[in-house]
Amino acid sequence: MGADEHLQPPEPDPGVHRLLPGVGNLPGPHDQVVAPGITTLLMAGHTPGHSGFLLESNGERLLFWGDIIHLPALQAAITTTGVDADTSSDEAVITRQRILKRAAGEDLLVAGAHLDFPGLFYVRKDEESFELIPELWVSHI
Repeated sequence: MGADEHLQPPEPDPGVHRLLPGVGNLPGPHDQVVAPGITTLLMAGHTPGHSGFLLESNGERLLFWGDIIHLPALQAAITTTGVDADTSSDEAVITRQRILKRAAGEDLLVAGAHLDFPGLFYVRKDEESFELIPELWVSHI
């Protein structure tokens, strides 16, 4: 084995089906149904090609918004608040405002990274800001 061979990516496994070819390092398809009940959504700003997913099944919908929010209470109330990890602050703000507005308007249950327990929320729009309302969680011990 050569010195750099271990650094090469492995050959693709022909038995593995890639649902979203290209998503990860490069922008992929967005606003497209990629499988029954799964729609990709462009959520640019945090990283190039950052994506979210709208999952639909049996009349229920869940919006997985990835990293559009890092400080939930603050960034919902003051949507222009950014974080250093965003590669494009302007795009991140536009995306955050657009997705929060959609989630509130469509009464979508949302999930994503960096959300407080229980990790599932609804979005309510006030006059000038948004509020995250946690989904009721009950332990059945």
